[in-house]
Amino acid sequence: MGGGIYNYSGALKLTNIVVSDNSSTVGGGGIYNDGTLMLNNSTVSDNSADAGGGVYNASARTLTMTNSTVSGNSARLHGGGIYNSSTLSLTNSTVSGNTAQSGSGGIYNGNAGALSMTNATLAGNSSPDLRNNNPGNPQLTAELTNTIVQSCFGAVTDNGGNLDGGSACGLTAATSVSNATLDLGALADNGGPTLTMLPGASSDAFGNGLLTVCAAPPVNGLDQRGFTRSTVACSSGAVEHLFALTVSVTGNGSVSEDPAGLIDDCTATTGICSGTYTVGASVNLVATPAPGYDFDGWSGNCSGLLRETAVVMSEHRACTAQFTAQPQPYAITQPVPTLDRWVLLLLGLLATGVAFRRLGGRKQS
Repeated sequence: MGGGIYNYSGALKLTNIVVSDNSSTVGGGGIYNDGTLMLNNSTVSDNSADAGGGVYNASARTLTMTNSTVSGNSARLHGGGIYNSSTLSLTNSTVSGNTAQSGSGGIYNGNAGALSMTNATLAGNSSPDLRNNNPGNPQLTAELTNTIVQSCFGAVTDNGGNLDGGSACGLTAATSVSNATLDLGALADNGGPTLTMLPGASSDAFGNGLLTVCAAPPVNGLDQRGFTRSTVACSSGAVEHLFALTVSVTGNGSVSEDPAGLIDDCTATTGICSGTYTVGASVNLVATPAPGYDFDGWSGNCSGLLRETAVVMSEHRACTAQFTAQPQPYAITQPVPTLDRWVLLLLGLLATGVAFRRLGGRKQS
């Protein structure tokens, strides 16, 4: 038991670790928990066992996972990712890419398991992602809040803000969605210490989470990567849906955020600058012309002639600041007469005087 780690009646806390490429002929290819275990900012991947390929949580034991990923594990029986027989809590965590020959590729919740998932993502495991076995057993519970599950076997307790890729989870809350569009990206490095699945633009995860849950412990206003969650419309699942703001500049000048933020001293030389922001965030951009240039206005998703503009991130945005050179004053110059010109001018005056004298001295008849 416990090909990588066997926690025997201990109180174990693991932070920023990777448990990988282990195996067990019984349970818990990566970790077998027979005590109290806290797993934070960690990865359990590519392990194998008969049950609980990644993690096996034994009876009357407690396992708490936060900001962690369980992926690529396999089980000959149940629970490719996790086999839970007792108390299991997942927050801001991802279970993906696990397999089990007898089903429940993601999490198997059996015996007297009490499973609680908050802002978690279970997707891309061999079907079903979550098996809440023997749902008629009153000792066995699976509670979901702000969580994404691609597929279920057995109904769950729906606390709201959930997404079911099918309908087998039996979601009942008004804020939850069955047959949802998940539009999850592949497990990848999207920032933070662990691999995650980023929701795409068409995902129902966007703005579907319960704000009170996102803001309060254990979520604490952050997603699995440690990125700030929206305070206007937070997302279901482990990863907060973010919008991109891109800024470009034409002419000589710069654009920065005020107060200082992700976009700083963006110029035509630096090229396109960008940052990602939570839904509803207001980004204040300031355009500063270089000496000899004037600010000529905004274009794209920004508009107006004022140097400062606020961009509300309700979708992906792109803004361009335009600067033009100041007009130069016209210089009026008189040519400086040369010696030749002075001679010609003098001869002209003399000729004029002679002609005048001749005209004035003619006798009257």
